[in-house]
Amino acid sequence: MPSLKKKALSLYLRTGCQRQLALNLYSDKERQAHGMPERQRARAGLGLVGAMGYEWQDEKVSELGDVFGKDAVHINPVKKGNRPASIPLPNILSHLKPYQFVVEGHYDAATKTFMNAVGLTALQDSFGQPLDVGDALPDLIQVLPPAASPASWELVQQDSGPVATMQAVQPNGDVVTIEPTDQRLRLRVIDIKLSAEPGAHYFAEVVYYSITLAAWLEEHGWNDSFVVVAAPAVWPGSYDASQIRLVHNRCQKEGRAPTPEELALALEDDIEVAPFDAFAPRLRRFFQEELPLVLQTPWDQLPWHVSHTCNGCEFLGYPWTDKNGQLTNSPLHCWPTAAGTGHLSRVAGLSRGSAKLLRVAVGDVALLASLSSTDAVFEGSPSLRAKRTIYPHRARALEADLTGIIPNSGSDGLMPRWPDLHIYIFLDYDLSSAITATFSLRAFWKEPLPYGSPTTPKKVRWAAREEGKPTSFQEVYLVDHRNLTREREELLKFLRALREIINTVEQQDEADIQDGRRGDATQPKTLKRSTYQIYLWDDAQRKQLVRVVGRHLQAILADSKLRDLAWLFPPPELLTHPEEASYKSPFTYVSTAVLQQLD
Repeated sequence: MPSLKKKALSLYLRTGCQRQLALNLYSDKERQAHGMPERQRARAGLGLVGAMGYEWQDEKVSELGDVFGKDAVHINPVKKGNRPASIPLPNILSHLKPYQFVVEGHYDAATKTFMNAVGLTALQDSFGQPLDVGDALPDLIQVLPPAASPASWELVQQDSGPVATMQAVQPNGDVVTIEPTDQRLRLRVIDIKLSAEPGAHYFAEVVYYSITLAAWLEEHGWNDSFVVVAAPAVWPGSYDASQIRLVHNRCQKEGRAPTPEELALALEDDIEVAPFDAFAPRLRRFFQEELPLVLQTPWDQLPWHVSHTCNGCEFLGYPWTDKNGQLTNSPLHCWPTAAGTGHLSRVAGLSRGSAKLLRVAVGDVALLASLSSTDAVFEGSPSLRAKRTIYPHRARALEADLTGIIPNSGSDGLMPRWPDLHIYIFLDYDLSSAITATFSLRAFWKEPLPYGSPTTPKKVRWAAREEGKPTSFQEVYLVDHRNLTREREELLKFLRALREIINTVEQQDEADIQDGRRGDATQPKTLKRSTYQIYLWDDAQRKQLVRVVGRHLQAILADSKLRDLAWLFPPPELLTHPEEASYKSPFTYVSTAVLQQLD
């Protein structure tokens, strides 16, 4: 029978793919029996990411034991793979005290209370099988003191409005204010995530756990002793020392032990609280509208669209090979299906919504390729009108298996016509800690001569190889250990190389002007000086540079030769009004131009 598990819910809220949701509701054996595609295996990279997540979880759980005390952390000593085994929640509830934690607390989410409250009781799939709900296993459940004895920081927060930790979650997702005389222990769900910037689907997960936990407490009669608060949270990855560790260390230096309340307040700075009133309605719509539709529709009739959001999907069908060189995908997977049927999602840049509008009159890539840019079908939306030249040309390129520049595709305002100094920057970084892994740099300069000058312009290229031969220029700066010291060392080397390039061009400008190569020296305004442009792949690269410069700002400002480069990537610390930061900068995002002008 179909079973709704947290993973299926989270993936759907991240991608919005109804076909993926339908397939994730069934086990491997059930998918095989129903003629559905099997999960694509041989994805070692995804396994490594999962293992790193469990390592981060283990690190945070150990930290809780160090600062709150081992007795404050209820954890199963038995390991299940690389994570602790679960603890049945009924076995531990009677032992809980304020400011304690339950690690991997296990409970049955498929209670009648929950199913009735959100409208899942009568749901069946297209085969007539009833819907089940998978067990719940939140990473952490934090125990807070009763509302009758709140922490001092909760009392302070009450002055600015309702406090989330003083509101109770109901089995249907509603919240009510907890009475100030309430003596029940308060429970909060916390999930530990490796990502430094948790996505919205992570917040939806902890809201879902909170709702099912509230229903479970009511179903089994524990709601007289416990209440779930509307302040579920995500504990994200970070390169910095946690606030609970900092407070613990500071108190030790003062010759005293921190109080549990002090540590709980510090934990508030480490976690990110989910806005319950924003995600509960989203889950309610999922339960009442989207899930019933997916269950009642055959899986191969549900809408799908291959795009970047499919990265990591077990049913994408990318042509990965196993250790024997054999393809691991299936003709039923989305990638092969798209290729075999000429699915419109094969056209780069065509969004799911635009493809849906086109599909009313345009069934596949071949038909799209036959259209002209003046066809009425492109009047369906502003997006289609803006790309009416691009989409048919890309469809024709797919049909002919060609690449090239799209004629009459318009220009990108961020792509300058011809700067004299091209600076190409690329960096890779760890999404979990936001620590940079590599900085890389190339550049090319062509001397700007007056219009019509017969002089041959000088050219300089900065790259690790020139005409196939190695040069002395260092192109890549590798941060070989994931720590801030190594990142700072390589960042400074990278900035010094960038500074040297700019200095070389500035010095060459002055020399050429003195030699009379740039125009009449008696008319300074007419003299040609070099312009420059920095090329990045996308705005995420710029944001990482801003993040790194801000992180090591003091080291940059301490170097007189580098301090002015900080203004190329100004962090908020350098801006009087950070909200005024804009795209008015010497940056070009190459991905934007590629998407606009290439097949």
